[in-house]
Amino acid sequence: MSNVFIKPALITIEGEEVIALVRDPESGEPLKTEGEWKPRSQFWARRIRDRDVIQAEPAAPAAEPVAEPVVDAVAAPAQFAPCAACVTADACTSAERCVKAPIA
Repeated sequence: MSNVFIKPALITIEGEEVIALVRDPESGEPLKTEGEWKPRSQFWARRIRDRDVIQAEPAAPAAEPVAEPVVDAVAAPAQFAPCAACVTADACTSAERCVKAPIA
């Protein structure tokens, strides 16, 4: 026996559209509004024929959310400390021999 994906149909009652309440004959539970896979039986064939339910395509599975990389909070810049060879901060950053000079 094959399966069929069905959803409750929209029906008009006293001028208002509502979703039909159709219960599964085995469990007694109402058919979910987003639809369900059910066996293609006489019961469900009659519900389709009577337009209580409609055949539908299942919704595409939602893509799993991509976890964004954890970004560390931006740290405040470290305070400048001249190396032992430099006298001032200006001399240290401009000196080619200084180990703390910025890389160009």
